[in-house]
Amino acid sequence: MLAGLRQYGNFPLPARADMNDVLAALAREAGWTVEADGTTYRQSPPPSQMASFAVRSVESPVSSASLKNCAVKSAALDCQPSVLRIDESLSPSSLDSVVMTERETRSEKFASASPINSVDCLDADQLIQDVRSGEHDGDFAGTSYVPVYALLATGFINNFSQLVDPQGIRQELSHMKSLDIDGVVVECWWGIVEAWSPQKYVWSGYRELFNIIREFKLKLQVVLAFHEYGGSDADQVLISLPQWVLEIGKENQDIFFTDREGRRNTEYLSWGIDKERVLKGRTGIEVYFDFMRSFRMEFDDLFAEGVISAIEIGLGASGS
Repeated sequence: MLAGLRQYGNFPLPARADMNDVLAALAREAGWTVEADGTTYRQSPPPSQMASFAVRSVESPVSSASLKNCAVKSAALDCQPSVLRIDESLSPSSLDSVVMTERETRSEKFASASPINSVDCLDADQLIQDVRSGEHDGDFAGTSYVPVYALLATGFINNFSQLVDPQGIRQELSHMKSLDIDGVVVECWWGIVEAWSPQKYVWSGYRELFNIIREFKLKLQVVLAFHEYGGSDADQVLISLPQWVLEIGKENQDIFFTDREGRRNTEYLSWGIDKERVLKGRTGIEVYFDFMRSFRMEFDDLFAEGVISAIEIGLGASGS
């Protein structure tokens, strides 16, 4: 982000600027006044200035259950996926100053992925590579079309990363397809994929599920969920953090968030270990980075084909 702001926005940011510096610089560029203590304010912009802001539609997942009694009008899809390629040699620290942008040059199919020495001035071209499927040529900006994605129910993948009901998922997808939705949203749980041993990723259940989704020619939005799911009496499924992480937590409870009364919340890891090597020699950021890199490499074919259209990060607790 810092490299992109410096290169394309001419923002005078220090090499290790924090998020407050970035937000302050962006606010000033937009015409706001930012005081030394962080207080930010501005007068109401004139109508001519307000008209210059572009508006884009946002793709929002909806529950598949909510589609049972409704129909969605079909519309021509017109999109162009932009895909992130990650080199195995990259580290989480390399991402501190990277901005990810969508290329508009259609003839530029691949960008450079060669490493450089400085992590403080890392060019976005080293991380980003567009893979054009050729199926769609534009996006939905400026149109009345709103893509619809339905959230698949949690429970099709068990705690051993196995697809438990292939026939049931086919029936569910068949029903969704009949409603002319654009695609589905699937949550990939850290507590399932890396459940038993650090850096031992088991994607087999999700691979089988994604292949079925591809058979139905539906798009796929993936939520990489790093938090616990369930636990209440109403929940039929319980997905905890990885077992090896919980074992660490028995000896070092400070890896979890703690309230005033000293109660630990095991739904999600504390931000306090983002840069502390307390997870079998890795920091919290490194653990998340390794998981996301494994996902990107495992499902490279689905990115290349444009099946995976978006990635979201669920940071907990309960995605909040």
